[in-house]
Amino acid sequence: MTASNPRPHISTRRLRHDIGHVRRSRRWKSHSGFYFSFNWSNSSCGRVAYLPYRYRHSWCRYPSDYYPYYGLSYYYPRYHRKYIYVSLGGYWPSYYRYRRYYWYGCHPYYWYGTNVISEPYQDVNYNTYNTYNTYNTYSSETSDDGFTGSGQSYYEMGEPDSSKVDEPEYETVADLCFARAVELFEAENYADAVLQFQEAVLVSPDDIILPFTYSQALFANGDYAHAAGVLREAIAMIPEDELTVYYPRGLYKDETILTEQIEQLEAAADKEPFGSDYQLLLGYQYLGIGELDKAYQPLNEAAQSVANTSTAEKLLELAAQLETETLENE
Repeated sequence: MTASNPRPHISTRRLRHDIGHVRRSRRWKSHSGFYFSFNWSNSSCGRVAYLPYRYRHSWCRYPSDYYPYYGLSYYYPRYHRKYIYVSLGGYWPSYYRYRRYYWYGCHPYYWYGTNVISEPYQDVNYNTYNTYNTYNTYSSETSDDGFTGSGQSYYEMGEPDSSKVDEPEYETVADLCFARAVELFEAENYADAVLQFQEAVLVSPDDIILPFTYSQALFANGDYAHAAGVLREAIAMIPEDELTVYYPRGLYKDETILTEQIEQLEAAADKEPFGSDYQLLLGYQYLGIGELDKAYQPLNEAAQSVANTSTAEKLLELAAQLETETLENE
């Protein structure tokens, strides 16, 4: 990345059918006609990309029986093993230099799967840091494809410069615990994953993201009351000016497992009509998978409990913001 242009300037995502100007441009590399990308800086491995989307922004299986929308995004194609989080409000603490977040990244706003684009893993060096944060906006003279009205590229073009190394901090106990917990969670050994995530939280108490994985492991293990308690504390740690939550959707190697676990929570909540903790946890799960319509009722019910009022109101505010953004992008 360069000091003057550390990341692409991308406004609120605007979806469009017609991307002929991208298809015809030699600046953009076509990947089997499915998506289009280019490197934006000589000093970064990051790329700008036009990716296909559908309603609710789930991954578009192309070709399909309808004409897909495309939206501008950016990603780091070769340096992360797996994406764990989706930051629903789009924030990411760019000052975090923990090694665990080099290898397990975050999607801002929308979830595209554990990997944005599947490409061969080619380089094990730390050539970039996952600094997702709120997007800046374009200048008034820049079109949404990243080019100015004169046709000149708004970003530097060329191949990444691997000599520019931005290394993370040394590997800590929390990093080791986190990596082990991810492995245990994928193996569906949730009880031991809980212990590893708990240890990571204890040795890194200032990390505002770790508690969300701890809560999810407790949820997966069926300990709903404890999971809701950790979730309350996690959301309380989020800065007031950052309306977001971190949802560790990528912990699941198969999303059908996540769906089944949410169904189990729904059944438990039905048996406990006054269990506000269950309702709070259920509303958070719905937000995490993009089921905004379903999130309102359990969150409103959770807000009736004094213990959950503040947390539920934050999630309700976030749900309203996400719904507005969804409507604007339709």
